[in-house]
Amino acid sequence: MYKSFIIQKIRSIKEKHKNQHTKCRDCYEPGHFDKRYYKCKYYKAVNADDGKQ
Repeated sequence: MYKSFIIQKIRSIKEKHKNQHTKCRDCYEPGHFDKRYYKCKYYKAVNADDGKQ
């Protein structure tokens, strides 16, 4: 029962992404949620030196 519920939820989220009804909180473009997604125009790649002072 739980497995079928989880699989159904995953499929619905994939379909939601596919239809691009989601909008970014940062750039307001459809298809992703926030700037952590690599296609967002405000995305910043993490470097090995990040966090050092």
